[in-house]
Amino acid sequence: MQDNIVRAFADDPGCPEVHGLYLGFLDHGLPQQPRSTKHGYLADSRRGDPEEYDFFRNTPVVEMATTAAHGSAVGYRPGGGDPRGSVPVLRHHDIEKALAEGHFLAVQEAIYAYGRELARVRPLLPFTAEELRPGVLDAFLRYVRYPTREEAAEFLRFSHVESFGVDEVTTFGLDIDRRLLLRPWRAIPELSRALDRNLWREGVVRRSGIPMANFAYDLYRTLRGR
Repeated sequence: MQDNIVRAFADDPGCPEVHGLYLGFLDHGLPQQPRSTKHGYLADSRRGDPEEYDFFRNTPVVEMATTAAHGSAVGYRPGGGDPRGSVPVLRHHDIEKALAEGHFLAVQEAIYAYGRELARVRPLLPFTAEELRPGVLDAFLRYVRYPTREEAAEFLRFSHVESFGVDEVTTFGLDIDRRLLLRPWRAIPELSRALDRNLWREGVVRRSGIPMANFAYDLYRTLRGR
């Protein structure tokens, strides 16, 4: 989105350089857009820090809490009062509307309230945002790497819509073909496939309730270099 804004005004000599501030920025190695600079606060894959990189093992938990209340933009149509203007065509899935009204909007309001209070007392605080960053990242990584069984189970109540041109609802259960589990020689490859596709594998491991499952999964991930 940031790059698209810069591209849209690329021929305007008055277009300034745009800086995007992201909670976490994952660099996919795409060509850099001139006058479009991105910064990751809690995590930035370009820094090469393995601790920060683990932030990206469960980004939906952040995206859900900050999701747009209007749902997904699935296209655009002319409008907006300007003959050259356009307005988004929105789709709000019923499951996402219920989650937004029941959970996510309250979370957003709590974030805004905290932000307002922090801004009000900021001149009195004896520390900087950079000094706070390691502690915030540690708390997030504890949740991502080693959730409690209750936290992992709670996550099954939620879903996430990828709205960047895909408009796809994703849930966090284990997508597995149970018929293959009846064939021992197919069970392990199918479990591996399902685990690799899941957006929060550690949550799946914790929900299993299998003793030493965390140890086995950590070993599996280490041996695979992930």
